[in-house]
Amino acid sequence: MAVLLQIDFPFSGPWGEDMAAGMEALATSIAAEPGLQWKIWTENREAGEAGGIYLFADRASAEAYLAMHRARLLGFGIAAAAFAAFAAALGQAQGDRMTIGSDGGMVTIAQSGWTLFDEDAAVHPAVVDIWHGLAEGMLVAHNRRLALEWRSRGCRAPFRFEWRLRPVEAAPF
Repeated sequence: MAVLLQIDFPFSGPWGEDMAAGMEALATSIAAEPGLQWKIWTENREAGEAGGIYLFADRASAEAYLAMHRARLLGFGIAAAAFAAFAAALGQAQGDRMTIGSDGGMVTIAQSGWTLFDEDAAVHPAVVDIWHGLAEGMLVAHNRRLALEWRSRGCRAPFRFEWRLRPVEAAPF
């Protein structure tokens, strides 16, 4: 028998089309979940919540997804999703394409383009390290129990950066 599941969680944006663009990789990952028949994305700006309504083929598939979803959120806290949304909104505000995804149950953030520099520019590797350091500083201010690790980075246009958020066992201070 099919099972309907609704999940809501705190979310600070982005909203609407920006949310859809930023969550494209996550949507692809969710679509591949065993037993999932469909999902309707939900958002409530006034309440600061996002989530979804899911239809699973059976109870076991719904329970397995819910357990994975809870573990992902609890493993690094809802704060990881909130930070990813903040980082994506910041990048979009400066004109860069930002996407939020997941990898092994951890949140990823990708930046395509870097409007701070010309599209045909090359920068010294130290400049890229500083960019990463600024992102790390924002994350520590947001939640010191999360770490930001590079997945990909480049010093030449077209710029593309990708980070993964992961929990840390002990806070850095």
